[in-house]
Amino acid sequence: MFVFGSANLSETFIQDKLFDEYRIAIAPVVLGRGRPLFKEGLTSNTLSLVSTQPLTTGGVILTYANSKI
Repeated sequence: MFVFGSANLSETFIQDKLFDEYRIAIAPVVLGRGRPLFKEGLTSNTLSLVSTQPLTTGGVILTYANSKI
């Protein structure tokens, strides 16, 4: 299952340890403020970097595996 742009649904999946992989896209834009990627109060989770994929736009996609599953 893929989850795009739903912080509330993602928070539920994270709390129940249902994600085995995270793909985080980083865009080279500085806006100064915005929504946090993860909500406050989530339990800390150790992730392992699996791969990086540079994009022609200057961004990068980082893939992490959940180490605790």
